[in-house]
Amino acid sequence: GELLLCDLSRDAGSLRAVEEQRQRSGVAVALRYFGIGDRGGAPEPGSLRWLERSLESGGPLAVRAGPSSRLFEELTARQRTSLPVHRGELLMRLHGTGCYTSQAAMKRWNRQNERLADAAERAAMTAHWLGAMPYPRARLRQAWERFLWHQFHDDLTGTSVPAAYTYSWNDEVLTLNQFAAVLTAAVGAVARGLDTRAEGEPVVVFNPLSWEREEVVAVNLPASVPGAPAAREPAFRVVGPDGDEVPSQVVTAPQGGLRLLFRGRAPSCGFAVYDLRKAASPRTFASDLLGSPDRLENGRVRASFDRDGNLASLRESGLGRELLAGPVRFELLANTSLRFPAWEIRWQDVSAPPREILGGPARIDVVENGPVRVALEVRRRAGDSEFIERWSLAHGEPLLRADCEIQWRTRGRLLKLAVRTALQRPRATYDLGLGTIERGVNSAELYEVPAQGWADLSAADGECGLAIASDCKQGWDRPEAATLRLTLLHTPKVGRRFRHQGRQDLGHHRLTVGLLPHAGDWQSADASRWSEAMAQPLRAFRVAAGSGPLGRSFSMLELTSGLPPGGTNSVVVRALKLAEDGDEAVVRLQELHGES
Repeated sequence: GELLLCDLSRDAGSLRAVEEQRQRSGVAVALRYFGIGDRGGAPEPGSLRWLERSLESGGPLAVRAGPSSRLFEELTARQRTSLPVHRGELLMRLHGTGCYTSQAAMKRWNRQNERLADAAERAAMTAHWLGAMPYPRARLRQAWERFLWHQFHDDLTGTSVPAAYTYSWNDEVLTLNQFAAVLTAAVGAVARGLDTRAEGEPVVVFNPLSWEREEVVAVNLPASVPGAPAAREPAFRVVGPDGDEVPSQVVTAPQGGLRLLFRGRAPSCGFAVYDLRKAASPRTFASDLLGSPDRLENGRVRASFDRDGNLASLRESGLGRELLAGPVRFELLANTSLRFPAWEIRWQDVSAPPREILGGPARIDVVENGPVRVALEVRRRAGDSEFIERWSLAHGEPLLRADCEIQWRTRGRLLKLAVRTALQRPRATYDLGLGTIERGVNSAELYEVPAQGWADLSAADGECGLAIASDCKQGWDRPEAATLRLTLLHTPKVGRRFRHQGRQDLGHHRLTVGLLPHAGDWQSADASRWSEAMAQPLRAFRVAAGSGPLGRSFSMLELTSGLPPGGTNSVVVRALKLAEDGDEAVVRLQELHGES
């Protein structure tokens, strides 16, 4: 939309647009949106006077006012079929490319709210259905509205003035607290119906996703554990719902304090009870995990690191081939946009070589080494910015995970994570949330592009591939056929306009990236599920002991595929909640792989 400042029936730009369309298709027609643009509200009186003059002017163009559909309704069937057809996306070439990344904190909190809201609704629906807690419809609606009203231009796009984010960030954090309170109350209500009797401390594990999962569960431990020897870390034995002990280990959390990790299993949209028992020493479990300063390995994945701390090699056990063509590295690119700094990432900057590549010297330490997970920590600097990467592999899982902390103090740079693969398929696959799209390599017309949770690059022969998952970053580019880059931070060099945007995103950031090597294509690797599981972990809650009638585990909803034995169910639940009106359950399903 825009202001109207001329007689459209005689406007040179409008005449040119109509003539260009006539030459392309034989139909002399053009469409122009009319409104007030970014500022909202009704058209100004001056614009309305120009519109009236345009309708009655009698110039060489006939001007009509109405919805965009009117243009097509007034064309004949033959004229409509002669119009050009666009196949593909309607992405903006330059303006808006920076909005996939600008204001990283805002985007991270928004994504966390989306996921926490979903988990809270599913738990609350279960508690309501069991009669354990009334569904908190009003509280959930208030929380949704508090952060959804920031999903507009210029707020979530990352282009508001700095003062606006004082309010936006506050609303995002308030909403996180609201959803967390609903989730905690709902899990507690369900837990009262479970059999939570325990020799030690009962913990309920909640799985909000719609498939059974066996993954790492983390429980924060108090600064001192009663009954544990003071001279060393406390030890635990963790017993699952079936009475069998599961592997566990005590680790130091990235932000300090102790955390208990154990291998937990929970049913689809369901709950499972675990017994955390203090012990004199942990039990020894056979494990295929191996961690050293230059290697992480489990039975499925082997990851090797060079002296500079870069991931230099990635292999999947069943493939017998290297998936990387060079080290995975953090690249600092020039980032100059004097016109609209936060809105734009320029082709000239993305297509040029990096100004700097994060390298050594690196401090590399093995920080976790047990039967549940192995992890190494890489600490490095680039100028005034500091980087901490914690790479980890869990027992039995194909996902190599990197939890990153960045203290960003570098101006005029675009930070990207570049994954150079040994894969050469012409088109890469990008997750759009409710579908996927394939794109080629960068061009001047399409380079910085969006994806929601993951992107995948597979081999030309279809035998294997590598999916890259992100918890809160949506900007990507593909400078060459074998390389995918994920945009992490966007701090532009500015001119006279929008000078405040030259300081955006300076500060502390957290993000998570996952690398999923796989045989076959992304569908057979279940890239969508692994991305969702990385962002929506199994959640543990300490509860009181009780002898509820539901037993040691409970599933609110389970999907059956109807596929032959060994087939993958590609249908997932995208929403499980109470209807806005009435007492009916809303279950929203999605088929992930385009199979139906």
